[in-house]
Parts: sequence; structure tokens; C-alpha cells
Amino acid sequence: VGAWFGACVRGHGGCRLGGEGSLVKEEEVVELPHRVLDVKGVSGDEGIIRLVETEIDDGERKGQYVALSHRWPVNPKEHFMTTRPVLEQRKRMIRVEDMPASYRDAVMVTRRLGVRYLWIDSLCIVQDDTGDWEREAALMGSIYRNSTVTVMAATQIKRQKGEVGGSEQEVEYSKNGFLGKRKVTKEQERVRLEYVDEEWRKTGDYWEVVDRGNLELVDQRMELLTRGWVMQEEMLPRRRIMYTPDQLVWHCNLMVIREINRKVRCDVAGMQKDEGFIDYWLGLADRYSQRNLTYESDKLPALSGLATYFSELHNQRYYAGIFSGAVAETLLWSPTTLGGLEKPERYVAPSWSWVRPNGWIKMVAPDQPGEWRGQRAVSQLESVLEDVRFELRSEVVEAPYGKIKEGGLMRVRGLVKDVWMERVESGDSYRVKMRLSGDGKLMCNFYLDFFDELDKGSVGSMVVKWNVKCLWVLKDCGYVLILRAVSGEGGRYERIGIASIDPDWFDSGGFRREHISII
Repeated sequence: VGAWFGACVRGHGGCRLGGEGSLVKEEEVVELPHRVLDVKGVSGDEGIIRLVETEIDDGERKGQYVALSHRWPVNPKEHFMTTRPVLEQRKRMIRVEDMPASYRDAVMVTRRLGVRYLWIDSLCIVQDDTGDWEREAALMGSIYRNSTVTVMAATQIKRQKGEVGGSEQEVEYSKNGFLGKRKVTKEQERVRLEYVDEEWRKTGDYWEVVDRGNLELVDQRMELLTRGWVMQEEMLPRRRIMYTPDQLVWHCNLMVIREINRKVRCDVAGMQKDEGFIDYWLGLADRYSQRNLTYESDKLPALSGLATYFSELHNQRYYAGIFSGAVAETLLWSPTTLGGLEKPERYVAPSWSWVRPNGWIKMVAPDQPGEWRGQRAVSQLESVLEDVRFELRSEVVEAPYGKIKEGGLMRVRGLVKDVWMERVESGDSYRVKMRLSGDGKLMCNFYLDFFDELDKGSVGSMVVKWNVKCLWVLKDCGYVLILRAVSGEGGRYERIGIASIDPDWFDSGGFRREHISII
């Protein structure tokens, strides 16, 4: 690991914050996070480290640091963290032997890489101070982005029932850390592949296939990679080392190295360019919806680091999962989970946001035209929405892309059509199938976003049909948003589903322009 790290720090200008034009010979230092762990050792004792508040200590505001990406223990009693009662004690000393094994391993790796500071969320954020947590959560993206290297402890594989070692239970938190001997559980298949080495010479060798059914860089069943917070920890660092049960994986902007294979050099910094950004973000939304969070209220905060980074990179505004360069496309999402989606217990986001529901979603907008994909980050598809305005209020001023207050809405002047909606008896006990009719004609069938959407206005009544609106979103795309008036909200509407209709309805179906507010 030290050799890979040294080669990157000394020779990869593209992995430095300044980019290719920066001077590699100069040591790269950054503004340190508000708190870091000084692993140098207190009074020369390497068995004791301490928490440093860089805002207070003027001599320790800049430097290099390692960030740890890890899975918190499922059992709260096993959480090793900083709270207000122990903050001053943590600043005086932390015994390394008292730390969880993964934290001890992180201290060891940081020291071996010659870096003085280490950032671990549970220790560097005061966990029982809501204000401190909100402030630091808003900075999480930059903390991982600015880290000299991020260490990812992906030591557990989440297996399904029926697999070897699988069960329906959640994977237990690893108490053994991430260092130590890694073992391969199956015989390796070897194939000969040609590749370009780090001197850009074409050569070839025998490579080992880790999983014959899955040739991804790492196994996506890694428990760490199922967590919502970890997505930005995985994507934003310029350098990261992933410790898995069977191998080490080095990943930086210029090079990927797998421990069991030879060194490969490739450009993996595509996410930092305008190339295909819209399609990239829509795909990211799909993947993020599949990840898990302990608290559903973290859905926007856990995404805020990526939102901030891309907003600044592409000079776009961001609204609860939607970038200003592709509003129409990002409104077109559909449930993929059997049984539909689940409503959050508390307010998370407006009904039009893909971040709101619990469950897997997929984006259904067409891909960006190929000839434009590599040139800009603004959509080249034609939206039929006009005068789009978002009204969102952040719960914390310092975290504009984090939690938002209830009542956020989108105002738009769009093409709408009033239609009738009625339930279809489909024999599907997991989803609610509906039929849309307009002008006395069948338009289409569709499924509601949530299984219990009919509870509103239908419980205790004889309602069999509902008047709803179809909102056309994207030209040359047959999807429409299904909107229902919200009782007591003064002409405001909420999304209850998405449907695909015959394009002829747009030309001769009586769609008209009107202003509409969607909460």
C-alpha cells in the first residue's frame, strides 16, 4: 500500500486538488477538518492519541489526513464516539487499545503512510450535539474529497438466504478490524488478457478471475457498499484504499490496482468531467435508492456532499435530488420495488422528488443524445415545462443541501389534462393498479407510487373514481406525472404516480397550459 500511495503522491498530478498543472514536488496540504485525531502519540507514547480541534489550535489548521469509511456497529452499545461529556477527555487522550479493532487498524495504516492526522466520523463529530452534527454533515463531502487518502473497511459480504453462509439476518459488525490475512474462498480461474502497463507499453499476462459471475472491480454485496452514507465516501475521494475479505484495491484518479492482479493504468476520473453527467446522475439516483440508511431523515444529508461537489463543478443549482440542468428528466422516476414504494414516516422531501420514497426507483427518461453527451452537463432533450421555480427551506442554514422543512414545492407552468382515475382489479396484492380515462376513452393503466395512496379521500366513502391531472414533462417522451389535489392546501397538488400514454394524446388530447404548484 505504501508503494502505491507513494507513486500516486509523487507522480500523479491529476490526483492532486490542483489537477494536472499542480507541482507534484511540493507537499500537498489542505485545511484540516474542524476536528482530527493526532496519531503521532502523546508525549512519545504511540499507545495514546488525542482529538485536536483545529479551529482552536492555530498551529494545526493545515496538513494531511486520512479519512476512514466504515460500517457503524448495529448495536448502539458498541459505538465508540465523542459526546459532549467526554469531549475534553478525548482532547487530552484516547487509548488506542480502547478503540474498536477497525479504528486501531486505521491508526496503524495512517502511521505507516507517514500521515499525522486521521478523521473518523464517530470521534470527530460530537454525536449528541445536533448543531455540530448538522454542520459537519454538510461538510462531509469536502472532508472525503480533501483527504490525502480514504481508507474503506469493506470487510463483510452481505449474503442472501440460500447462499453459502447466508441468512435473512443483517451482517454482524466486524470486531476483527480490516487488517490481517485475507483469504480467497474458491479456486481461481485464470485467463490471459492484454493490457497497457504504467509505461504505456502493450503487454499481457495471466489474470485471476475472482468471481466468475461478477467481474466488477469489487463485490457490490460488500456490506459497506450497501450503505447510503458511503456512496459519497466511495465516489468523492481522489485516492482510496479498499480492504475487502479477499484483496486490497487501490483506486485513484489515474490508476486502479487489485492486489491479486498486476498493476493497471486507466483514467477513472470521468465523473469529474461534463461527459455524460446527466445520465450519470440519473444512474446514481437509481443506485442510491437501493442503499440503506439507519435513519430515513438522512436521505438528503447523506447525498449532500455529492450534490455540493457537482453543483460547484457544473455551476448548477440543486433542489432535493434535482439539478437545474436536467429538471424534466429527473422528475421522471418510477418504482421498481415489488409492492411499490414505502412512504417515509416523517417528512423527507416533496412528492416530486425521487429522494422521498423508501425503496428502489428507476429513472425512465431517454438517454441524452450521443453527439452531445461528452460536451456539456445541461440537457439537450426538450422540456415542455416553463417557468419552473422551486421553493425549499433548509432546516440548517449551514447545510443548504441537507434536511429541508416541510412545505417545499415546485411551481411550474405546464401542459396538463384533467382525467379520471379508477382502480383496476388485477389480483396483485402488492401493488395498486389504476386506469386513466380522458374524454370517455381509455388512456392507459399504471401503478400508484405507494400502496396506500387510495386511503386519502376514499376511506369511509363510496368513491370509485378520482379526478386527477396529467402533467406532460418531456417532449418526445410519453411519460406523464399523475397529480392529485391536496385537500386543504389551496389548489396545490401532489404526485401519486407516473404513467406512459400514447403520444397522440399530446397532439389532440386537449392538454392546456396552466400554472400548477406541486408539494
